[in-house]
Amino acid sequence: MALTIKELSEKLGVTKTAIRKKLTPEFREKYTESVKNTIYINDEGEKLILESSHAPKKAKEESSKPAVVNETTKEEEQNNDDLVGFLKEQIGRQDKYIEQKDEQIERLQKLLDQSQQLQLMAEKKIEKLEAPKEDDKEKVSSSEEEKGFWKKIFH
Repeated sequence: MALTIKELSEKLGVTKTAIRKKLTPEFREKYTESVKNTIYINDEGEKLILESSHAPKKAKEESSKPAVVNETTKEEEQNNDDLVGFLKEQIGRQDKYIEQKDEQIERLQKLLDQSQQLQLMAEKKIEKLEAPKEDDKEKVSSSEEEKGFWKKIFH
């Protein structure tokens, strides 16, 4: 896979100028190709630059080793399994806790409904008890109106 000077410099951890210094006319002839004013260095040229450069050891080690993706040890897998088990257990506990809270909310809603019904019943009873008193006052006032003038005074 051909790389540009910029890509190769980033990969090796050196400047673009350092890469350009390695691009002699003979090197360009054998190991590069130009496409739309962009120089691409092939794999063989990359290896030569890597060997001849004073690039950090890390870059040399990375390019010499084959790419290893997500290699895990048995210990890491065991730790991951333990963590997954713990998290599942924790989720289970949280689910039970949520169920309990849902039940509590349901009970409280029922109690609130009952309380409101009792309050309504109490208000209706109070209204019934107060209503006859008003009727009694009306009856008394009407009976006083029926009495004569002298009876109201002497009575």
